[in-house]
Amino acid sequence: MIPILIGVVIAVVLGWISYKVIIYYYMDYVHPFPSVDDTQSNALLISDSIGFGMLAMCRKKHLYRNILKEAYKDSFILYGLTVNGATLSRNNPRSIMDYVNWEKAVKHKYQMVFIQLGTNDSKNDVWHGEDQFISDLEELLNQVRRTSPQCKIVLIGPPPIYKVHNQDVYNYDMNREHLITIENLLQTYAQNHELQFVPMMDQTLNFKPCLKIDGVHPNKKGHRLIANQIIKYTKQ
Repeated sequence: MIPILIGVVIAVVLGWISYKVIIYYYMDYVHPFPSVDDTQSNALLISDSIGFGMLAMCRKKHLYRNILKEAYKDSFILYGLTVNGATLSRNNPRSIMDYVNWEKAVKHKYQMVFIQLGTNDSKNDVWHGEDQFISDLEELLNQVRRTSPQCKIVLIGPPPIYKVHNQDVYNYDMNREHLITIENLLQTYAQNHELQFVPMMDQTLNFKPCLKIDGVHPNKKGHRLIANQIIKYTKQ
């Protein structure tokens, strides 16, 4: 009888954990974008699962988007459009510009727009070259500027990735060389178009201890590192 009860308890616990993981992963798709008051000073963070906090395993207040929200609370209200698996590339079903809440988010006026995309674009089956990446970036910027033509644009480089658990490849079929190319493309584009750029592959940043689970998604320490880097480059 006792082994049966133990088995039932284990099954219930595993079922609950599975439920939480599924809900957490798809939360960005079922959670509506909040109402925005355009009479106030607002900002928008456009990001993927890194901005969303996937696998961070910490309280929401420790996610970098919420650290930024607190740091800038006297300047503007920060809203987040953070979608797990989101890409800048349009040649992908997870393109941020095809997301169900995209139009609702970009129709508002923002004082500042933070953009951190590129991690998922580094995947071997998503990457379509430098020209296509820049073309998709410009399309995104044009859509943002339709209602926020004077907003300050901040391009944030993707954090580095690492191989973990003695694997021969990076998780999620990501390509480190593509990621480095994306960081360089964003930096060059920002310089040529007078945009703010925040590097995340800065040699002074030690990301490796911050990506313990899968070598891609930052933990609590990693979110603090990202937030500090963004604040360092953008908060005057």
